[in-house]
Amino acid sequence: YDSAAGQISLYVNGKLESTVAATSPWNAAGPLTIGRGKVNGAAADHWAGDLDEVRVYGRAMFADELADLVNSAATLVGHWTLDEESGLTAADSSGRGTPATLSGGASWTAGWLDGALALDGVNGYAQAGGPAVNTRTGFTVAAWTQLDYLPTRDTSAVAQPGSRAAGFQLGFDKEQGRWTLGMAAADSDTATLARTRSDAIPTPLEWAHVAGVYDPLAGELRIYVNGQLQAATTTAHVSAWNATGPLQLGRTKAAGAFTGYWPGIVDDVRTYDGVLSAEQIAQLAAQ
Repeated sequence: YDSAAGQISLYVNGKLESTVAATSPWNAAGPLTIGRGKVNGAAADHWAGDLDEVRVYGRAMFADELADLVNSAATLVGHWTLDEESGLTAADSSGRGTPATLSGGASWTAGWLDGALALDGVNGYAQAGGPAVNTRTGFTVAAWTQLDYLPTRDTSAVAQPGSRAAGFQLGFDKEQGRWTLGMAAADSDTATLARTRSDAIPTPLEWAHVAGVYDPLAGELRIYVNGQLQAATTTAHVSAWNATGPLQLGRTKAAGAFTGYWPGIVDDVRTYDGVLSAEQIAQLAAQ
C-alpha cells in the first residue's frame, strides 16, 4: 500500500500485476494472522496450501526491492552428483527424491567431482523421474561438462522437455560452436528456440562449468562459463509455457523426438527454482 500515491499494488513473482486506487484507509489493530482472513467478524477464507517466508514491512517497497526478494529465494530442487560408479540409478541429493535412470550408451566414469556420467553421443542418457523446474518461472541449471569432440549437431547436457519441444536445453550450439542455453517458445514442432550463446569456445576433453539462467523479471536468458557471465550474448526472452516432461541428462527433444545426444561427460548437475546470482554461480564453479 502506497499512502503517498493513494493506491495498492499486487506483485506476483516480482512482477507488477495490478494497481488500483485506495482512499480513506483505516488501521486494523487486530493480530496478524497467517492462513485465514475475517469476514463479518468471523474467521474466513482459509488458505488451502503451503506458505513460506512471510514478511511484513512498515513502508511501501520499491519494485526493484521486491524483485531482489524473489531472486534471493532460489531453492535447490535437483542435485545429481553422479558419483554412484555402478548400477543404473543416479540419486537426487536435493531432498526432492527424483532419481535418474541410466539407459542406452550411458555409463560411469571419473568426473570433475569424484564420479560422473559418461555418454556416447549416440543413445546414452539418464532420465529423472519427473520435471525439476517450472520453465515458465525463473530457474537456474548448472553442470560440469566435458566434450569428447566438437559435435556436428546441437547437443544437450541437461534438458527438460514438454511433449514436443524443449522447455530448456543447456549444451552445445553447432552453428556458432558455443555453449548455449535454449528455450522453445511453445511446446510445438515449429516453435522458435530462443538461445543465448557463450563467448567462450568449448575445447574437447577440457572440463567446463556451464550454468544457464532464465530471469523472468529481466525477461532474458543468461549463460555462465566457469563462473563468468557471458554478457555479450544475453538474450531477451519471456517464457509462455511450462515443460512438464522429466529432466534429461545427455539429450533433448525437438519435433516430438529425443535428439541431441551428448558425446562426453556430465557431472554434478544442479537445478534451482529461482535465479542464482553471479556470485552464487561463481561459487559453484570454484568447487
